[in-house]
Amino acid sequence: MKRSVIAKMPLTFTLKKRNEYFIASPKRAGNKIWGQEVVKPAFYEGHNCKDPKVR
Repeated sequence: MKRSVIAKMPLTFTLKKRNEYFIASPKRAGNKIWGQEVVKPAFYEGHNCKDPKVR
């Protein structure tokens, strides 16, 4: 086998197992951390870091 194929095998295996798990038990990501913010989440116009030239 080529080195590149051998190098990709563990990653392929890991991704395959992960995808099988999520197909079997799908749920939204982020539920472990959402709602545990130190301060109340709020939008402030002054914290908008977008480039004003981009519209």
